[in-house]
Amino acid sequence: MPRSRPHHHATPGGRAFALAVVFLSIFGLLPVRPVGTWLTPFSELAYRVIAPVSHPISEVSRWVAPGRIESLVDDPEQVLAEELERTRQALLREKLENERLRSIIEDLQRGFALDPGTAVRPLTCAVIGNPSDLTAGLLTVRAGKNAGVTTHTVATYQGIQLVGRVERVLGSVSEVLPITTRRAGRLDGVVMLDDDGAHMLACSLTPTGDGTLRGPVTEPRTPDPEHPLAVGQDVRLRVTDGSWPDSAQMLLLGRVIEIEPAPGQPLRRWIRVQPIADLRAVSQVVLRIPIEQTLESRP
Repeated sequence: MPRSRPHHHATPGGRAFALAVVFLSIFGLLPVRPVGTWLTPFSELAYRVIAPVSHPISEVSRWVAPGRIESLVDDPEQVLAEELERTRQALLREKLENERLRSIIEDLQRGFALDPGTAVRPLTCAVIGNPSDLTAGLLTVRAGKNAGVTTHTVATYQGIQLVGRVERVLGSVSEVLPITTRRAGRLDGVVMLDDDGAHMLACSLTPTGDGTLRGPVTEPRTPDPEHPLAVGQDVRLRVTDGSWPDSAQMLLLGRVIEIEPAPGQPLRRWIRVQPIADLRAVSQVVLRIPIEQTLESRP
């Protein structure tokens, strides 16, 4: 009897191989960009698996074949020059930071020395809202009733430049009315004709709306040629009517940037004063909180 031919059943391995061939054939005809996008998650997964092992393997390869690795490195002198430049930049950055911190410390010490009779608690806080138009805008600072802030608190820049007074206090934030806002109104001050304050001229300044203050100077009947009014002199707050807290007295309003004849009175002079910082761009302020107010506000 003739033998029946045996039936060949496909093995699992053969079926997998055939499917792989078909899959790769179809896959090879697809556009490259969609395929790459679809495979991105798999590549990231593979990188996470391979990355921890790649660094030790690289170190071993550098130890086994150092000559081949060194051939990929630039000229040794260039490498040293680049390393020296990086070190120099790091030192310069540290120097700038040290100078900035030293300046802040000196300014704070000067600020507290202006009125040693007023006990205040300084509080540095961030400005989280800057007005784009100072004709009506307020600065929102990250400190409020929870920090002891009251309407008797004034805001300064680096402890010496008067920014404004706290107008509204909430739980965790406060709103400061800058002195360069038109709504802040007139400010009485003095021009420091010398460093120790022995010679001063009274002045009355009004916000102009462009970030400066402007107004007349009360000059003596007999001019003092040894202490003339000049551009660059400091102008400080000095009020006698109680309209500002004592902690604000003698804080810096700015510096004289212009001297001009008074409108309609050529024999009198007006000055224009500019703060040492742009109040529309300050990122943080130092609040001067009177300690008496802090104690009273606590239950």
